Formats: sequence, C-alpha cells, structure tokens
Amino acid sequence: MKIRKAKVKDINPLYNLMNSAKELSPAGSRNFFPTWYIKARIENPIVYFIVAEENNKIIGMLDAEIWKKERYSEFSTIAVWKKFRRRGVGTLLFENYIKFIKKTRINYIVSITNFNNSKMQKFFKKHGFHRRELLYFYDKELK
Repeated sequence: MKIRKAKVKDINPLYNLMNSAKELSPAGSRNFFPTWYIKARIENPIVYFIVAEENNKIIGMLDAEIWKKERYSEFSTIAVWKKFRRRGVGTLLFENYIKFIKKTRINYIVSITNFNNSKMQKFFKKHGFHRRELLYFYDKELK
C-alpha cells in the first residue's frame, strides 16, 4: 500500500469513494462531496489531502486543514472503500497525517462527526481524541 498526496487527476475516484460512504453525508444528502469541492480541497494550500493506493487504485483518503500560524489542524474527512476496511488503511492514513502535522509543529487537532457515526467515534477514541459537545448540522439546498 502506498500513501501519497492527492492530485487533481484523482477527482473522479475520490468523488466515487467519498460519496459512497454514507457515514460522511448528512441524512438524505446526495452527492455531499461535489467534484468542484474535491478539486478545491486538493488545490488549497492549507489542506493536507492524501490518498492510500493499492495496485494503482485509490482505496482510501484523508483531508485536513492545517493552520500553521494558529498551530492547530481541523481533521475533516477520512474514507476507505468498504472492502478495504478493518485492514489498517484508515490508521495508516491517520498516522501519516499525524507525522506531517508534528513536523509543522501543530499541537492541537479538532474534528466533528455525525452523532450516529459509531465507527468514526470508535476511530477517534482509538486515536486518543476526547468527545466534547453535541452539535447540530443544518443545511438548505437552494433552487
């Protein structure tokens, strides 16, 4: 397995992966991660966006904002194709991210997850995060 920075050419496989993970989308949302959003994240200099590859196919991804001046990071998204879960792909991506932010002298990470996403809550607990408060997510589609 190989971990590397995401590239613009990865947008379509990332779109499929990120939108396949129902745990990432608020209830009822379709295509919560549009291609323009993925492209903007890849091209944004403050976003650390990496992928895990096996046999030249993307099997997982992680992205996080890196706020160097403020010395914190917002861990945004992690997704692994279902058939590759429970094989350490997410942990490998996360460890790569931690290694990177330690080099940039970041000393604090924040993140949010859906209250019913028990898999992500277990992931956070496994990696030493502390649960803080319950938040509500609101959205509105404009037509």
